[in-house]
Amino acid sequence: MYTNIFIGILRKTLIVGTMILLVAGSLGSASFAVVTASSNPVPNDPINVFLPIVLKGFSGKFVLLGVYPQDYVASQDVVDAELHSLDAWANPGAKVSIGGIFSAFEGSPELNIPQQLEMLWSNGYTCFVNLSTTHSASQIANGAIDNQIRNWANVFKGWAIQGGGRFTYLAPLPEMNGNWVVYGMDPIHFKLAFARIQQIFAEQGVPDDTVRWVFAPNGWSKSGTPGFESYYPGDASVDIVSFSGYNFGFHPASPSQVWQTPVEVFNNPNYPSPEGWYLDRMRTMAPSKPIFIAQTATSAYYLTGESTTRKNQWLSDAYAYLASYPGVRAIIYFNLVNQQGIDWPFYVPGDPNHQYQGYRDAVASPDFRYVSPQDLSEIELTP
Repeated sequence: MYTNIFIGILRKTLIVGTMILLVAGSLGSASFAVVTASSNPVPNDPINVFLPIVLKGFSGKFVLLGVYPQDYVASQDVVDAELHSLDAWANPGAKVSIGGIFSAFEGSPELNIPQQLEMLWSNGYTCFVNLSTTHSASQIANGAIDNQIRNWANVFKGWAIQGGGRFTYLAPLPEMNGNWVVYGMDPIHFKLAFARIQQIFAEQGVPDDTVRWVFAPNGWSKSGTPGFESYYPGDASVDIVSFSGYNFGFHPASPSQVWQTPVEVFNNPNYPSPEGWYLDRMRTMAPSKPIFIAQTATSAYYLTGESTTRKNQWLSDAYAYLASYPGVRAIIYFNLVNQQGIDWPFYVPGDPNHQYQGYRDAVASPDFRYVSPQDLSEIELTP
């Protein structure tokens, strides 16, 4: 009898002490923990103590850093050259948390998706997947590519069920409010397509906790067309809201030949709704959801040529502005040259002439923190 009483006291002491230590750790640093009640409680058990859940999270505001690497990330050489070298070059406290990639439902995902996801995960990066298609939103909604979606879901599931907290940020049909994508400009069918994709993932047994669903429109909408709000699937279907925003500057391939400040790119006060105020509108649309900048970059071209000073200033101002905006929790930079040859990268390995100090200076702020994939899988990001 006395032995059982002693064991009960000891167990209570260990549980309560552990909870205090874990909570103290979460308040004093970027670490965190979750303490939960037993999954099989026994009513009126005189020995077991069932504690309430201690909410997981970090103390204070923090923003995750991310990049889209220039090369295919299925090899260690690429990760070392582009991500690890970037982390070493940037401020030591400003390591990248998110690696972005682009994929499509068509093709053979089994030949590249698990390799890329695992390469990023095993190297300490969480993947953000932009998942597009060569089909229209109405075709997707009506089941035309169910087999391709099913195949992609099964391939992803095979990777995710390895455990260890594996998960991915998944943005189906990104920039759907643009006329440059096949599935664009169709709000009604986009929402039906988004729901169909989620339904197929569920039917294939993809674990709920292995996907964070992202709504990822373009920030700018063509005048006279529906704003991104018209495409929103609803809070119940989305974990993260996000958008793309670029400063094309005066690059020869720029469609506008206008230099835009970070405020104009991310929350443009010069356009009437639905063309402007992107951050404010997104926060109004989904106040309970964290905001990611799903894609962003700047050219260095100002007026007649490249300006290192202008690009450095844009980078510094952009990261500072976004870190200060309520609800922004991640910034993913398009660190590669696109098909038009625009000079987006702020960091080119081995090329000091294309390593911009403005980024390093900006991300030295304590607002930016690295979070490992395993830790990030336990965090419910809030605005």
